[in-house]
Amino acid sequence: MAKDAMSGWLKEFLIHDATQIWPRFLDVLGTFGPRTEGPAAIAFLVGLVVAARRKNVTVVLLALAVPAVAVAASFAHKYPMSGTRHSLYLVTLVVSPIALALAYGLLGGALSRIVTVALSIGIACYPTDVALLLGSELPARARENSIPLADFGKTRPALRAISKTPGVIVIPLQAFCLLTQEFNQERQTATWAKDLSFRRFRWGERDVLVVQQWEISLGFDALDTGKHLYDFVRSVDRAMPEIRLSNRRDVVFICGGWTSEMGSLKAFRTPSGRGLISGLYESKSVSFARFDLAAYSKVIAADLRSRRR
Repeated sequence: MAKDAMSGWLKEFLIHDATQIWPRFLDVLGTFGPRTEGPAAIAFLVGLVVAARRKNVTVVLLALAVPAVAVAASFAHKYPMSGTRHSLYLVTLVVSPIALALAYGLLGGALSRIVTVALSIGIACYPTDVALLLGSELPARARENSIPLADFGKTRPALRAISKTPGVIVIPLQAFCLLTQEFNQERQTATWAKDLSFRRFRWGERDVLVVQQWEISLGFDALDTGKHLYDFVRSVDRAMPEIRLSNRRDVVFICGGWTSEMGSLKAFRTPSGRGLISGLYESKSVSFARFDLAAYSKVIAADLRSRRR
């Protein structure tokens, strides 16, 4: 999963060349809140100067050494460094210089307080301009997607209604991670395939099959990637033939999270123009539909045979 994430959606949060180091650091400072990069960066730099003048080695080292390691890890494509939750640990390290700068300005003489307040008001009025002036990539930079809890809650009644009808559910790992709390007890009894490519457990009246891949491909252009739905179907047929997955015409396919396969599923048609889904449910975080997997498997198998000729 980590490998898929680093080569997928986290790729844009890595540092690819030296010119991205400072903008990525500004992205980290942006986790304080909307348009906080500029004010936080100025306070951070002032705090470093104050700490250096006062020979506060601890503050300077913590504020510089750990971000330097983070930059190296991001350069090596081992760990992201940007305005994502993965970099929140850096925020705790830059707070000290920022606090030191504010304390220096507000607890100094009268002139120091006036200058600090005036600068703070000016920066607060034009945070975007300050951020751009300092080198931020606003508004072009990538932002980590978020899933509103209220939106997720709206899907629960529909999901639980599915569990009360017999059949099979197929769910990729990304959506499963999002819905883990729905399967909190049931997933503890999961049975794994020998090759660990999927796991199976009961959820109400349904058999749930969790694909151990962050996302799975559906179209004809991804048949040779090893991450295709058809590969999963064949794997289940071999490991647990009693499920008869490739022959089922009413499989519920659940997807969701930060990206979704539902877009390609919704648009997928057989060569004859026949649609493969019904009962589509869509929200910002989770989508699911009834999927004619038998028809899909036949179409894919026929396409593979024609390629081999």
